[in-house]
Amino acid sequence: MKKIINVIFSVIFSVLIISTIIKFTVGFKQLYYFDIEYLNIPVLSGLSKEDIKKNYDYMIDYNLDKDNKEFELPSIKSSENGKIHFEEVRNIFQILNKIFKISLVLSIIGLVINILNKNIEFLKTTSKALIVI
Repeated sequence: MKKIINVIFSVIFSVLIISTIIKFTVGFKQLYYFDIEYLNIPVLSGLSKEDIKKNYDYMIDYNLDKDNKEFELPSIKSSENGKIHFEEVRNIFQILNKIFKISLVLSIIGLVINILNKNIEFLKTTSKALIVI
């Protein structure tokens, strides 16, 4: 029974790590600002660097924000299919947020239990779970 609980906690802890990495990467705007220049997006798109940043910031904020508002880019027109796409992407991020919060709470509980029982075996199992996932 102890081994099964250890495996379950390790999977939950792995989900927390993965969701944290996704949230960090998506929210790390500097990475995308770097890509604007590196990939020569202003020349390829015909938009200014400022317009690209403004629209990019809007897309990220829209996807991460809890408020359910209509998708409307500041300076680029969106098709109806584009708006639907971003609503779907936003829903995925909202689900990811819930998964993150649930796995955070369960991981804290699991960490406390494992630390109190002086069990570090879960770290090995977590690393294996991350590799498998």
